[in-house]
Amino acid sequence: MSTTPPIKPVSAEQSTPLTLAEKKIRFAELRKSMGKSQIEVTPPAGKTGLWARKGDTRELSRLEWLGYHIVHDDPKKQAWRASGLQQDGTYVVGDVILLEIDTWIYEMIQEDYQERSEAQRTNAKASFKEDAERQGAPVFEVSRAPR
Repeated sequence: MSTTPPIKPVSAEQSTPLTLAEKKIRFAELRKSMGKSQIEVTPPAGKTGLWARKGDTRELSRLEWLGYHIVHDDPKKQAWRASGLQQDGTYVVGDVILLEIDTWIYEMIQEDYQERSEAQRTNAKASFKEDAERQGAPVFEVSRAPR
């Protein structure tokens, strides 16, 4: 039978009350943080962040195919500034998880989307005419009178 020494409780040091000026500073900091969005993100240089629904496996697969990856940050030395840091280094807020991509890849994807959108807009008229001709339907161009 071993005898263990008795446990002696240790109380925390008494804190000194805050002055009115210190209280005002802390309250201003609290109000400032309360005004921020929970999903506001400050990424490290060269990275771009995106919140995606963690339960949507199809969308997560599509984003992974594009080059996105789930952020795994070091909890002791964070590179990202975001809410929802988990013990495993991921960032989760509600049902969304933070993904990252290199900024240059993100910019290229956005440029590609813009070019495709512009091409669809400019080619819509020609595409309509071609489809109508294949179906044998007449196509008329009407010039509008100036107003």
